Amino acid sequence: MDMLPIKLVVLTLLAGMSIAVADSVLIANPGVAESALTKNQVESMLLGKSKNWPSGSRVKLCIAKSGDASASGIKTYASKTLAQFNLYWRKLAFSGKGKPPNQVGSDADVLAYVAANPGAIGFVTAGQSTDGAKVISIQE
Repeated sequence: MDMLPIKLVVLTLLAGMSIAVADSVLIANPGVAESALTKNQVESMLLGKSKNWPSGSRVKLCIAKSGDASASGIKTYASKTLAQFNLYWRKLAFSGKGKPPNQVGSDADVLAYVAANPGAIGFVTAGQSTDGAKVISIQE
């Protein structure tokens, strides 16, 4: 049996698909006492349910508007697309129950914001320099 037609169909389907998966890491301002969080703690921080770090300092969330690392982290730990996440925060802000995260343009901007603001967290692409911030490990 000639597999060429099947291969062509599969290749055509794959060519039309755009798969963007970015491995991301959670970074924090170096003044944050914690070096690890649970998945539930990260989710609570992303969704504004935890406004403070376990050590007591205020959480300042920063995301890149169109960054794959932020989108990947939000999808992984808050189970929302970037659009759903932004809508969630708009609803909270409109109801007076929360202030949306700081939004910047790129991973480099996330890193700069996190490094400069006590209590700040954000996602950057894994493997990128995290100078000025510390990587937070996320545990089950």
